[in-house]
Amino acid sequence: MKILLRALPFTGVAIVLLNGGAQAGTGKTLYSFLGGAYGGTPMAGVYVDGTDNLFGTLSDIYSKNKHENGIVYELKGQGGKWTQKTLHEFHPNKGDGARPTGALIPDGTGALYGTTFIGGQSGGGIVFKLAPPAGGRGAWSYSILYSFNANTEGNGTGGGLIFDSKGSLYLTHEGVGVQGYGTVSVLTPPAQGEAAWTNSTIYTFQGGADGDAPSGQPLVFDANGSLYGVTQLGGGGTLCSGGNGCGTVYKLTPPAQGSGPWTETILYAFTGGADGAMPNSNLVFDKNGNLFSTTYSGGTNNFGTLFELSPPANGQTNWTETVVHSFADNGSDGYWPQGNTIMTNTGNLLISALGGDAGGDGAIIQFTPPPGKGAWSQKLLYSFYGANGAQPIGMTLDPSGIIYGTTLFDYGVAFKVHP
Repeated sequence: MKILLRALPFTGVAIVLLNGGAQAGTGKTLYSFLGGAYGGTPMAGVYVDGTDNLFGTLSDIYSKNKHENGIVYELKGQGGKWTQKTLHEFHPNKGDGARPTGALIPDGTGALYGTTFIGGQSGGGIVFKLAPPAGGRGAWSYSILYSFNANTEGNGTGGGLIFDSKGSLYLTHEGVGVQGYGTVSVLTPPAQGEAAWTNSTIYTFQGGADGDAPSGQPLVFDANGSLYGVTQLGGGGTLCSGGNGCGTVYKLTPPAQGSGPWTETILYAFTGGADGAMPNSNLVFDKNGNLFSTTYSGGTNNFGTLFELSPPANGQTNWTETVVHSFADNGSDGYWPQGNTIMTNTGNLLISALGGDAGGDGAIIQFTPPPGKGAWSQKLLYSFYGANGAQPIGMTLDPSGIIYGTTLFDYGVAFKVHP
């Protein structure tokens, strides 16, 4: 049985813990989602536009004794008070999607793009677009760009989208058909004079050494157009998922002539021990081409890791994993890192953890690299204690360095933190 982390419900470099676990940033709850007819349970962070309005999705809404399947919302702050507006409500019985799970991403016109985990004409989830009204007044225009066939193209559509330079969208699916292990798709916008987007499956996972159940977090491109991501399972290790493996970091290289199959390379397969297990966050590059992300489990304390993957040295072929930090449930650290990983323009890493610090309801932690060789330093930026939210699930960094995000538990809240 697969144990996936889509909603929630595993000898590294030393860390110097600063401030003894004290708060190092100032935070504020902007809005508490109300549940019921207003919706609740965000599964991802928010998009922040140029006027500090927040846009996101909620996976559940209960209206007139009927369980609907989520909304897209906008939060506006005026005079210190934030208000929620519903931009779209999903109705799967009308062929619409259900359970939006990913962060929204914008294009150059102000339109927003997102996914639903299930629903659509064939049950595999959809990719949708919301375009703002002309002049800023009136209803947003909603359209379904593509509805995936659960049996042939993918089901459990991943929340994370990424554009390439030509306007195509890349995303993942946890499975395909009854026994599938996941796929990676690209949606190509319609050619001139046409209306329909087209889908191509660029890789289908086999569930063994090549990986199983790709994370729904966004993929990342390198300068050559190759894609990088993680799978939560697979890889060939014996300690996780009945011996199916503890997850992988993979690379997909596009065909040399522009057409044909993409080629997968496994950069690292987790063993489930001190190196970590079940990665479920996005990967980020530093300026030297090293990759960073987290595992939900594993590590020396079995509460997850922050890891670095270094590319092969000249003449070598293997990437090298270094555990930057093993998380621990010790009252001053975070544990079970989940959500997205952010690298700031100064090279710091921002991590959200579902549990941690003395309150146990989650934390946002900053890791700063050493000026040369040595230990990374760790700083607790913000702790969650129930009343100000619990279990942070997604973060966004605005151009001024302010963190915006959401929490998952008890309908959820939207928050901001000044590091």
